[in-house]
Amino acid sequence: MVGDNMSKCEKCVYRDSDNKISIYKKNETIFFEGDEVDNIYFIKEGIVKLSRLYPSGDERVIDIVKHGDFLALLTVLKNNKEYFVTATTITSVVLEVIPMQKANCQFNTNLEFKETCINCATNRIGVFQNQMFNFSSHESNDLVLNVLTHLYNKFGYYKDKRHFLKLPISKTDLASMAGLRRETFSRKLSELNNRKIIKVEKNIIEFLNM
Repeated sequence: MVGDNMSKCEKCVYRDSDNKISIYKKNETIFFEGDEVDNIYFIKEGIVKLSRLYPSGDERVIDIVKHGDFLALLTVLKNNKEYFVTATTITSVVLEVIPMQKANCQFNTNLEFKETCINCATNRIGVFQNQMFNFSSHESNDLVLNVLTHLYNKFGYYKDKRHFLKLPISKTDLASMAGLRRETFSRKLSELNNRKIIKVEKNIIEFLNM
């Protein structure tokens, strides 16, 4: 459901009142790519950017996650020793910190929990695979529209029989998600606007062909 505040991933990890609550301000790093894995994080409030640093030195935004999503679920379930993305807050964020040992214990002893986790992890892998497919595309307009549609499915809303997206991130980060330079992204956004596929008003996108 568009704009739903609760992700299906919330069912995936054992949580209890003993778990620590951590609060982050805007633009703070929760963990870096390559840091040793110690926790899974459940996002109780706020929005987080997931990114990777490539050998060229460029940062590539992989996804944007929000309230109801988990951070590092795939990393722990794959038994990786290091986080494979950097998680940075876009807004102020409240996290529930779930120790890796607790998550692993539930995963290994609770069959229902394990099956639910695998389904959740499969969905998250699908996001990364779609991103990689988008990066291989040579049609810039498609890249831009795919990124906007992906964000609409997470953050969009339906009002007066019209589909809207209030952009949760900067155009620089949007361009990074699409694998484009900011200037190219802005130009393609204008082209989609002129072709009446979308309507752009500051940080609000209206989808005209949904």
